[in-house]
Amino acid sequence: MISMHGALAPDRPRLNRAIGATCLSLYACLSYASLLPQHHLHHKETGRAGDPDFHGGDPSLGGWFLQFFKTYYSHGQIIRITVVALIYTLLLGAPLGNIVIFWALPALGAVAQLFVFGTWLPHRERETPLPIHTSRTASMWARSCRC
Repeated sequence: MISMHGALAPDRPRLNRAIGATCLSLYACLSYASLLPQHHLHHKETGRAGDPDFHGGDPSLGGWFLQFFKTYYSHGQIIRITVVALIYTLLLGAPLGNIVIFWALPALGAVAQLFVFGTWLPHRERETPLPIHTSRTASMWARSCRC
C-alpha cells in the first residue's frame, strides 16, 4: 500500500496514515495500525522465516493461503465486518444480497488477487533463488510486455 511507504503525501505523514487507515477500513474493516508493522517486517525479512508473507513449510497454494489468512485477519476484523453488514441490513434496509454482491464478493476477489499475485507467486520458494527484491511475476510480465 502506497501510504505505508509514505509515498502518498511524502511531506505529510499524518495524511498518509489517515488516508491509509480510511481506505483499509472501508475496504474490509482492516486496521492500518495492525498491518503497518507487518508490512514493514515483510520488507525487512523478505522471503525469509521472519517475513509474515513467507510460508516455508507447505509450498501449496492452500498452505500459503492459510498462513496469509492467520497473519492478516483477526476476530476483531470479522466482528467489525459482521456489525457493518448488520447495520446496513437491519438499520438501513439494504438487502443482504446487495451487500454480498457489491461489498463481500469484490473484497474477496481483491483478497484473492492480492494473495496470489502479491504474496504466493513472488515469494514462494523455488529451486533457484531469485536475487533480493526480484519477483517472478515481474519478470514474467516483462517478458510478455512489448514495451
